[in-house]
Amino acid sequence: MSDTWLSETSIPDATTAIFLGPIAQEVIDRECKDYPKGVLLITSPESNEGMNERIANLKVVHYSFPTETIREAVREILLSEYNHQPVVKVGKNSEGDPSNLYSDILALIITEIDSTFRSRKSREEVGYQRQHQVFKNLSGYLGRRVPDEWRELANGSLAVVVGAGPSLDQTLPLLKEGFPKPVVVAADSSLRALKSAGMDPDFVVSIDPEKTYDSCSEPNYSPGLVIVSSQSHESWTREWGTRSCFLSGRVLTEDWLAEKGIAKTKLQAVNNAGLTALLFADYLDPSAILMVGMDLAGGGQGERRYAESTGRSHIQIQAAQYHKVQGNFEPEVPTPFLSDWKETSDLIKEISPRRMIINLNDRG
Repeated sequence: MSDTWLSETSIPDATTAIFLGPIAQEVIDRECKDYPKGVLLITSPESNEGMNERIANLKVVHYSFPTETIREAVREILLSEYNHQPVVKVGKNSEGDPSNLYSDILALIITEIDSTFRSRKSREEVGYQRQHQVFKNLSGYLGRRVPDEWRELANGSLAVVVGAGPSLDQTLPLLKEGFPKPVVVAADSSLRALKSAGMDPDFVVSIDPEKTYDSCSEPNYSPGLVIVSSQSHESWTREWGTRSCFLSGRVLTEDWLAEKGIAKTKLQAVNNAGLTALLFADYLDPSAILMVGMDLAGGGQGERRYAESTGRSHIQIQAAQYHKVQGNFEPEVPTPFLSDWKETSDLIKEISPRRMIINLNDRG
């Protein structure tokens, strides 16, 4: 066991590193030579004074800095190396840190790394496809936007957001039997489960360029209205036709159009269909939102992403690392989707002051 590090990750060919805790000066000198593209040291205000000036590739921030300052420093390290994650090492002297500050910062670092490298991988794999879909959807994006008048469409009603997580097999029957007709906003992958339950959604949300209608639904099953992005696979608008509406998102072509006077929609798509469905439900201004199948952890040992009833349970995630998050019926449950878990939790915190949100699930 190392005499210096309480914990450390192993990243082959890493050229950057993030260190937490008071670290001896000779260790810093040695480590900075091993990671030439940049080292971030997060430590106490009284530790390692003057090192910023003495070591060119070292940046020092204090754990007492605002969270956003620390986050930006982490992102700066991630920007300095595109292909490899930074090594993360926690010094042994951090065991006695005040109020678990280093533990909280370590969680922030892991979340930023996970989110950044998943986004990079996605861009590399489907970048061309995304742009191809933007051009295919351009006419619809210009002419069929989600209207501002929908902002009070669910006023006084219960909105149900339906995801496709493993818990949907248990919760969807409860929903069908126990509630009067709510406004149902469904993520695309839940369509087969809803059809088999005889519960047609009012809105279906699909924003991914690679996810087709056929992979999520049965032939000729296209209930309600479909909410898509400019990057969505064209099969969704082909199936729904004029019953489709577009949201803006984080798309460079849309930014360019906005500069030319074609403004983005007030409500915008985020990184997945489930979160966008939750935002859309909030946009409709219901009295309360009930989430089903919106699991914040995977099934099994963390690898199961979809409920059996969706017809997609064979799709599993084989992740190199499963993160432990807080559970409902167990202290911790495993998930390979740490950034999704964090984004969902943050979004619920944002929405909950203005309306009640209940997440009905049997895991995280």
